[in-house]
Amino acid sequence: MSSKATEDGTGSTSVERRIDAAIKVDRWELREDTLPVGSQVLVSETLFSLGNGLVGVRGHSEETQVGQNVHERHHAPTRSQRAYNNSRRGGDILPDKGRKRSPASVGGKDWHHSREHGDRNGGSSANSPCGLRGVYFSGFYEQRPLMHPHSFSVGISTKEGYRLRTPDAFCVDAFLSGEHISAAQGTTQCHTRRLDLRTGELHRRFVWFSNQQHREITIESRRFVSAARKNISAMHYKMSVRNAHNTDVRLISRTLLSAVEYDVEAMFTQSNIQDSMSVVLVRTRNSCRHLAIASVETCTSRSYSAGMQRFPSMDTSSTTQGAVSSDPAFMTSPSGAGPSSSVSPSSPAVVSPTTLTPSSRTTEWGTEASYTSCISDGVIIELVKIIGHFGDEDATTEELLDVATHQTREVAALGYEELLAEHCYAMSAFWDTADVRVEPKADVQGAFRFNILQTYMSTSGDPYYCFPTRGLTGDMLLGVQQWDVDALIVPFLSHACPKKARALLEFRIRTLNEAKDIAADMSLPRGALYPYRTVTGERNPTPYCGAFLFVNAVVVYALREYVTATSDTSILVQGGADLIFTTALVWLQWGTWEKGLFHLRSVSGPDTYNDVADNNFFTNLMAQMHLQWAVQLAVMLRQENPEMWCGIMQRAQMTENDIIAMDQAATKMVLPFDGTYRIHPMDQSFMRKKRWGLTSLKDGAGGPLMSLYHPTVVYRHQVCCIPDVLLAIMLAPDRFSLDEAKADFTFYEAVTASDAALRLAIFSVVAAQLRLPNKAMRYFHDALFVDIDNLIGNSGGGLHCTAAAGSWSSMAVGICGLRVAQGVLHFNPMLSEEMDEFEFHARHRGCLVRVLVTQRLVTYTLVSAPDSVTDLMLVHAGANRITLRLNHPETVRLFREVRVFDFDCVVFELDSVVKDIEDVHYQAWTQTLEEHFHQHGFSDFSMTKELYLAYLRHVKPFYGLNEIFKKYNHPPPLTGEVDDTAESNTLYGLCHRKLQLFRSYATTHGMPMREGVLQLISLLRQYGIAVGCVSGSKNARWVVNETTKGSSIFDSFLEGKEGESLGLRWRPEMDYFEACAHRMDAATNRAVVVMDGIDGFSKKALERFRMVIDVSPVPEETTLAIPRVLAKNLGDITMETLNEYTVRGRVVNHLREM
Repeated sequence: MSSKATEDGTGSTSVERRIDAAIKVDRWELREDTLPVGSQVLVSETLFSLGNGLVGVRGHSEETQVGQNVHERHHAPTRSQRAYNNSRRGGDILPDKGRKRSPASVGGKDWHHSREHGDRNGGSSANSPCGLRGVYFSGFYEQRPLMHPHSFSVGISTKEGYRLRTPDAFCVDAFLSGEHISAAQGTTQCHTRRLDLRTGELHRRFVWFSNQQHREITIESRRFVSAARKNISAMHYKMSVRNAHNTDVRLISRTLLSAVEYDVEAMFTQSNIQDSMSVVLVRTRNSCRHLAIASVETCTSRSYSAGMQRFPSMDTSSTTQGAVSSDPAFMTSPSGAGPSSSVSPSSPAVVSPTTLTPSSRTTEWGTEASYTSCISDGVIIELVKIIGHFGDEDATTEELLDVATHQTREVAALGYEELLAEHCYAMSAFWDTADVRVEPKADVQGAFRFNILQTYMSTSGDPYYCFPTRGLTGDMLLGVQQWDVDALIVPFLSHACPKKARALLEFRIRTLNEAKDIAADMSLPRGALYPYRTVTGERNPTPYCGAFLFVNAVVVYALREYVTATSDTSILVQGGADLIFTTALVWLQWGTWEKGLFHLRSVSGPDTYNDVADNNFFTNLMAQMHLQWAVQLAVMLRQENPEMWCGIMQRAQMTENDIIAMDQAATKMVLPFDGTYRIHPMDQSFMRKKRWGLTSLKDGAGGPLMSLYHPTVVYRHQVCCIPDVLLAIMLAPDRFSLDEAKADFTFYEAVTASDAALRLAIFSVVAAQLRLPNKAMRYFHDALFVDIDNLIGNSGGGLHCTAAAGSWSSMAVGICGLRVAQGVLHFNPMLSEEMDEFEFHARHRGCLVRVLVTQRLVTYTLVSAPDSVTDLMLVHAGANRITLRLNHPETVRLFREVRVFDFDCVVFELDSVVKDIEDVHYQAWTQTLEEHFHQHGFSDFSMTKELYLAYLRHVKPFYGLNEIFKKYNHPPPLTGEVDDTAESNTLYGLCHRKLQLFRSYATTHGMPMREGVLQLISLLRQYGIAVGCVSGSKNARWVVNETTKGSSIFDSFLEGKEGESLGLRWRPEMDYFEACAHRMDAATNRAVVVMDGIDGFSKKALERFRMVIDVSPVPEETTLAIPRVLAKNLGDITMETLNEYTVRGRVVNHLREM
């Protein structure tokens, strides 16, 4: 575990840590002003990586690594490679001063082990002066067979897929009079790298002094990986000199073969007096993946008049290698303009450029093009190199070479600047909706944009490629995709860049057959089981043994988040629905029933510090959500698209009984809860494990616990790497009460180790949801800088992309309270002392909403919406419902005004919330009883309003029905059983029939809320007044869900079924109202009740409350000993009205009509 992670409560240490940081962060740039040394070399290369999801390039320098002979292959060249060695090497070569590094070992470790697990420096020796050159292509991977003992081979991965580094075309070596210009020799006067976050272009400036020749050389390079043309990258290399006159200079541009896992199938160069072209075609040995790397380059020499501005000189006596200062000539504006010393080619002082003729050849180490010239003060040599990566497993060698050659040359004709303009346009479109603006701290703002940019640059937008958990930025984890991509990156991209989010889900849909094969290997005859790790959709070996069924639920969670945000239901038609139901079948086959409860035994959760156990909480909760959505989707498809539904059942080998079983399993799913500690344990056995004091480990340990202890030592202690339960709270906050979440947070914060980057985002989100601003901001800050400051210690092996996406969740889900409850968008923002304001965009139902939070106000703006959507309703701070219309901002207060009132809560009767609910009851009873009487020979029977009011309204249904049958001399049916169906000729059957008709009528015709009720509830919430609702009906919760899209508008809800279990009485008593008030910590005499008429209720019981608001159109003529207000429209009631009557303290003898 890293000791760098802060443990303070205010976040001050995190802020102070940035003052002396090697990497500087501004609003639109990441900058390094010193030459990195030791392990920082790897970290810097990771941070300055570029990509577009298909191609990734680490931020290494153009000069090839010093300390090894790059002209030698890491191993003896293969026969096919030796064929391209035209002659013995000549010209300028690099000195071989150090040991050669074999790709089979990195830092003395097994290469594959180092790449997958990494050491504290990202997989290389901390003392190594050289970094890790890495260029990656998403579809370029290798597979190797895995050997297992026969007795332990069933269901185990038989092969391992891993991503390879491709041939590196970003190599340029410069020689001045035969001396290699490199940081390893001579004196580095200035070394600055800058990543322009707005454009994704990397700038580098390297000022070098030759101790032998006493000349100063300045190299400026720029590069980007195109967001507009996925296969294309570009590099611009510029060189100038001081104190030189007609000095020989040579530039050698190379494409270096970088690994031993592939064979070279073709390699050739073409050159003329204008440009040079090289193509390298390689093929992996086992996976047979082809990749062609083509490059087209031109080199020119430009002269300037003596009066032109030159590169500024540096005092070599005051600078030494490794401790260099920044150059003011390199500083640029956030707009991405070039260095201030650059001169426009159109300037009259610039002499027309001279094109240098290349000399190109193929060698055993790749291809190279050499340019020779003379350089003096006032002369700049420029090299522009356009690079194309093309891969296609189905194309022939000739086809791939032809595509690579023609497309790269065609694109190269546009030139660097035009390609950059295309790229910047695409990046600008991305930032329009993905940007998060934070004030006032520039480093926090820049870190946010860095994390967003790197997540974007690692996502290909192509459903044929996975998303590497560590991005296209390093070798760690072998380029595999893990479950956390679906949990965090897909939801983030659903809001920021929906097209790329859909591509990641389509990758899961496309690999559903591979998931079915994995399920079959696990002896599950039906269903599909997604792998914990994958490159191609097939299973990759996991570091520890486990049953990672939760991956299925996380994939479905990601799919649901995408559909909710974008309203793109076409993905369900195009395979998403098949995925949902096929993966849901696994739960039915794996789970077992015991004592009426559904158990998932012998499963694992996301936390790798806990072994296989029964009823892992995260797995069970996510499985419950998975099954519930599957049931809801089945009901919808059965009604709206029966043909599609039949096809899904056939393909998934599923029956209607499976849907019933899914509903039952979800309802009775075991969710462990410990009554002693009042927390949710990670699994059934977690609380029986030994406690482990982590304080000393957090302070002094030097790595993950699994690298310090045997796994069984970790498994038998209460310790977490990723807190599963808190992750569940983060993903499904509505499933937890505030008290439960607080207890879980306190418990798991103490037992969670500090060696996982993802935990920072989890703790930040949950702390913000619990309104713990200091802790939320501390974890939020660390989540932002986890890679920039290398907090975990292994950022050199690649970025923590899921942690980067998690920082967006920290802001949107945590600090701003973004969530969707019962289909309604909710925000509950807060602002810490460290922030003046923040702004971001979120999507819901295909609408784009801009959220601006300032110190006093929150402004919501509907930026765009589908044609079918005219407005969007959202809920602010729990109750304030706001209807947004296109481009019409709505502003509300951030904080509630603090005032003291003479009442603490308001309890609504359900009839006062829902409009005309009695008419719905009357219609349902009318159809039920008339059908029953007519079927039994009483054709003259007609249900009247008077009959309903006398026998069924506010009366127990069995008693009322018996009285009606007695009145019409009809023998009453038997009482029957509670499980009787609606077709049964019993009293229970009649009640069930009435319930079906009630719900059908309510669903068809709608059940609108009373006028003004939402405004009143919103007003009460703004002033901190608790709001509850009660009903004697056992159908009340369904009514609330149907009418209000969820009971979340109420702090407490009490309906008939629960009331009966508590022994509460309805009319004439007020037990329900009293119990609801007590649940909200309010005394009866400080509670206001809102009712649709007081008839039937005891006057004595009513007078125990503070005040009664009566919304009945025909109020009963009764005088109470407490204030009573008649209100036709609840929206007309103000806090002043309520306060006026509640503070009087005397009897109001008249009725006030609002």
